[in-house]
Amino acid sequence: MSTIGFALLLAIGAAPSHAQAQTECGVQRLTGTWKMASMTFDGKPTSDKELNGAIFRFAGDRLTMETAVGARVEFALKIAEASSPCAFHVTPSAQSSEKGGWMLFAVEGDSLTLGFHDNLDRRPQAFDSRPNMIVARLVRQSRQP
Repeated sequence: MSTIGFALLLAIGAAPSHAQAQTECGVQRLTGTWKMASMTFDGKPTSDKELNGAIFRFAGDRLTMETAVGARVEFALKIAEASSPCAFHVTPSAQSSEKGGWMLFAVEGDSLTLGFHDNLDRRPQAFDSRPNMIVARLVRQSRQP
């Protein structure tokens, strides 16, 4: 094998494929029903009467959120491919007064971590505690939306 061929083989094997990046940040990782378990604001534990116990249903390119006080909001969902950390953008349905914006996400087993700025006002760069940053922990209730 030539040196160039060997180097090319190493480069192909060492670099994550586009399919691997899509799987790690793909919508299939989010698919299902999740319940809000806890959250922090500015790095400190906090509670919110609407979000505590809220249900998040991910199905394809849709996110439906049912708050603990009974409100239901639907969003269009767009995954940012090859994002690190994984991220998605939500756009509320036309009937909603909610804002759209960016959220980070990480799935580990049946645990989902979401990171977003208060009011979704800008795209977060990391899950660390920054001013107006919310980090929410959700637990999978079902693999079905």
